[in-house]
Amino acid sequence: VAFVVGASQSTAITAVANGASHAQAFAPGTVMEVYGTQLSASTATAGVLPLPISRDGVSATVNGVSAPLYYVSPGQINVQVPYEIGIGPAVLGVNNNGQVASFPFVVAAAAPGLFTAADGSLVPSATAKQGETAVAYITGDGDTTTFQITGASPATGTEISKLPRPKLSVTVTVGGVAASVAFVGIPPGLVGVTQLNFVVPTTVPAGVQPVVVSVGGVTTQAGTLTVTQ
Repeated sequence: VAFVVGASQSTAITAVANGASHAQAFAPGTVMEVYGTQLSASTATAGVLPLPISRDGVSATVNGVSAPLYYVSPGQINVQVPYEIGIGPAVLGVNNNGQVASFPFVVAAAAPGLFTAADGSLVPSATAKQGETAVAYITGDGDTTTFQITGASPATGTEISKLPRPKLSVTVTVGGVAASVAFVGIPPGLVGVTQLNFVVPTTVPAGVQPVVVSVGGVTTQAGTLTVTQ
């Protein structure tokens, strides 16, 4: 049971979604899109790292823990689900200059989403040759092996071996064929977003092929990669 003090009749949350898959799927650290009305009086991006916990009088919490802000606008705000909340039922709260709204959702150990362009192609590697290394980005891969502060990015110059990476196993398939994962982790400059470098199998036929990432056995939506010879 959630009690929201000072609930507003103007500020309202109508939906929440994974920032990459746009599905109702969330894990600790996920980029979350929040949709509604009068969520903010202005439009602004964070502009700094670590991400701010308040912007133009707008703040957010999940189960009472501050959820840092990537972006605010009247109809949408983007927040990071805190790593500290664990898994299970959760309540998002948004406070717009004293006007408060809430929305229930569920946090899972892994709820990965794959970042794609509007046409469904991978970002940034929309095209890659057989045997070439391609790059993809996901969110919702859950807790990391190296402690990562919510809202913060790894420090510039951090050794690759010490970058935060998902605790759960990560696999990639291209056209249904298992791909070798050359790197997985959160690089400096990113918050709540994990980079994957994978090698396109030489046995995958040329053409548009589906790419699916799995974290702890939970799969993303399929993105597309144009494979060339």
